[in-house]
Amino acid sequence: MSELVEERDFLLRSLRDLDAERAAGDIEEADYHALKDEYTARAAAVLRALDEPEPPPVVDDVGPLPRRSLKAPIAVLVVVGLAVLAGWAVASSSGDRTAGQAITGNVPAVAPAQDSITARLAQAQQLIGQQKLLDAVKLYDSILKDQPNQPEALAYKGWLLYLAGLVDQGLQSVTQATTTTPSYTDAHFFRGKILCDAKHDGPGAIAEYRLFFANVPPTGFPKALQDQVQGQLDAAIAGGCKG
Repeated sequence: MSELVEERDFLLRSLRDLDAERAAGDIEEADYHALKDEYTARAAAVLRALDEPEPPPVVDDVGPLPRRSLKAPIAVLVVVGLAVLAGWAVASSSGDRTAGQAITGNVPAVAPAQDSITARLAQAQQLIGQQKLLDAVKLYDSILKDQPNQPEALAYKGWLLYLAGLVDQGLQSVTQATTTTPSYTDAHFFRGKILCDAKHDGPGAIAEYRLFFANVPPTGFPKALQDQVQGQLDAAIAGGCKG
């Protein structure tokens, strides 16, 4: 029951934060409505679950009862999803990255006039590390207002929306990144994961993972990172994307 109470409180806080950000003009209208619909639906489900009486425990001689499987709070789900990014960042020595450089480092160089965007990209990555989903999405929105086809902002905004449960919106943003900047490897990895895990599209995922490898820089790319993606590709080829 305590997990449900925590999830309820988190969702209600998130809804209040969304309304405040919308009133301040700090979030895109489409993202506001998409996230609000998702949070509202989950909050309603949690409130219904809290209203249901707790079933009495069944005592028998078999042994201890298994723990109830409760849906984790959204914050926890996001953290779990972001573990992919955390491992990604560590494997590619993210501490050596320059401000705004994508995790793979395979993004077209930015001009000095774009220093503001570069700094905001770096800040967004920090927000991701701090698990501040809404703040990161809001910052990516501000970047995309200035540069609508910025690949890192498109790809990571899409990944975060996907982790929040907004699969179609996330896939659309990631797909735009792969379309406008085909050489951006991060976007191909994210699109492959979404196609495999959410859409159960094996051929599409395989194509994206292969595009990832086709655009890997010839030098300085961590082998551990390539092995991670190769494992995803091998699983997709073996039929691991089926629902």
